[in-house]
Amino acid sequence: MKKQILNTLFLAAGFIVAPLNGYKSHLAVINCPVADLIGEPFNHNVIKRYMNLPLYAEGACCPRVHQALYNEVVKIVDETECEYCVEIANTYFVSEKNKNPQTRYWTLKKNCTMLDDEIKKYIPTPISYKKPETKTTKPTIVLTQPWHDNMSGNCFSVGTRFIYCPRYSDNEIITVILYDFIKQKDITCGIHRSECRVEDKTNSQNNLRTEMIALLRSWISGHCSTVVPYVWGGCSYTERYAGSFRQKYDKQTDCCIYVYPKTKRSLKIGFDCSGAILRAAQCVGIPYFCKNSYTASTQLKSINAYRDVEIGDIIWIQGHVIVIADLERNRIIEARGYPHGYGKLQEMPISQAFEGIETIQQLVERLNTKKGLKRLDKKGTVVATIPHYKILKLY
Repeated sequence: MKKQILNTLFLAAGFIVAPLNGYKSHLAVINCPVADLIGEPFNHNVIKRYMNLPLYAEGACCPRVHQALYNEVVKIVDETECEYCVEIANTYFVSEKNKNPQTRYWTLKKNCTMLDDEIKKYIPTPISYKKPETKTTKPTIVLTQPWHDNMSGNCFSVGTRFIYCPRYSDNEIITVILYDFIKQKDITCGIHRSECRVEDKTNSQNNLRTEMIALLRSWISGHCSTVVPYVWGGCSYTERYAGSFRQKYDKQTDCCIYVYPKTKRSLKIGFDCSGAILRAAQCVGIPYFCKNSYTASTQLKSINAYRDVEIGDIIWIQGHVIVIADLERNRIIEARGYPHGYGKLQEMPISQAFEGIETIQQLVERLNTKKGLKRLDKKGTVVATIPHYKILKLY
């Protein structure tokens, strides 16, 4: 078990398996609503292991490190019998030992379709951290709410991007064209304007932070007994989970995992702390690309004065990131894990997250006096002392 943990951490730090010598790379597109991406290929029981990836596991890192969405373009750089090694450009991570942006993951071959000239017509211009100012060459919309397509039977995640037809859209319905990879033909569908956002790089940047916070709040809101769950490596939202989570022992992995008993899906839909920020920021057009908390801590500008703090800026503690949601009411948004009693995307007063901190301004003042923080769980019990933390500028 110790060796398994070390190997997983080693890969998460950026040391992903190199492509085979002489392998000819290919462009492909994700053909399913959500595809799990892992850090290294599985060498046995591949399909079963993908189907049984947990929401979160104690005692070992979950192999899932990211999730890709339908229509996202990837570059295939290696393969095994059942899996592809892919590069994806809309996010990256760095590590202490490798400061170069890392973009490689492994996923099932069945999640990818080779990108030919016919399919390219239906694929939006990819988002890329290398060219954040790239304008879309085709009219594009991005889902801001989960959308169920009756024709294909698929439910697509927030953040999914489609080519749309302004000519055939009206004040209520936006007409989009998507490619059915099973039937190998294009489909024309209508999406209500309340479920999507038209991408326009000429829009003013002034209100994007407000839009991002409003979007995160819309994902949090819903029936009181349903949530968007915390998912290790998660970066998707197609449905809400019902009931409360519980912990159980998993014999196959020899560790404790968390489950929502009322949800039986094999694919786990939800966010981790970094995934929620990444997906919400890109939905509204903010050039944010940090895959994990370490990358954010090294790539984003630190803030030391309260007057410079804006909504959307990030509180960083080791292994976790939190969004500042309201400076007047001193509220934060985070996807927080199960051991502290939450296991969901949520909004709360900052006083419920840190002992003795009532306002964002107090947090900044304590930062400048180099005093640590005490982390609270759902019961209000101190569960960790945090000696070092940062406040980071979103963009």
